[in-house]
Amino acid sequence: LTIDKNYANSYILYGYVMAVQNKPEQAIAAFKRAQQIGTLNLWLYSNWGLALKNAERYDEAIQIYSQALINIPTPVTPLMRSNNRAIPIIFSNLEELYAEKQNWQALEALLIKRAETTHNICVNTKRAKLRLLHFSDIEQAMKMATIAYDEDCDESRTVLASVYISKWALDSTIANEDQREQLLRKGQALADNTYDLIIMLASSDYTEQALRKLKSTGLNIDIADEKGLTPLAYA
Repeated sequence: LTIDKNYANSYILYGYVMAVQNKPEQAIAAFKRAQQIGTLNLWLYSNWGLALKNAERYDEAIQIYSQALINIPTPVTPLMRSNNRAIPIIFSNLEELYAEKQNWQALEALLIKRAETTHNICVNTKRAKLRLLHFSDIEQAMKMATIAYDEDCDESRTVLASVYISKWALDSTIANEDQREQLLRKGQALADNTYDLIIMLASSDYTEQALRKLKSTGLNIDIADEKGLTPLAYA
């Protein structure tokens, strides 16, 4: 800053240092100066959002992160390669803020944009989980979780297992007992980690009903692993 008071990146970095020291007003002043100078560097918005988030100014943080997603530059340049590291952080932080505010519609729209922008295969897993837990939409959840599973997203197994078990337990349109039993078996086969499955099913009022029915089959939700920890401890 001593060498060049009109170099935006210096203000972005200085603002970051202020943000992690929990000095939001100094950080924000630096970010505003960088924006005034003009820059396509998305770390400006990533660091600015961090400062506001640390100050618990969540609505303002959402506005800043959202502004970043409008301004994503497209040319393949060194700046874009730097931005490629900032973009996932911006998306993840904004997802966390929407979840904290329980704004599920905004979160789903954001996940759709993330899939279009970053081509992250595991976004479908997040959308499937959102559809199941917060929209009670088993069919869409199964569609998205299956896509993620076919694309080898590691996180998709537990989500897809939860979808199958929820369909077994909650879909009253399936009268055929063999079909119901097949859904249960598929869910159990996919659930290589029973603890994650129990925690996910317990995460919403809707899927908690499926967990209750699963308990009636003999599942012990208080079973401890080799460390002596139960699903409740992990939750």
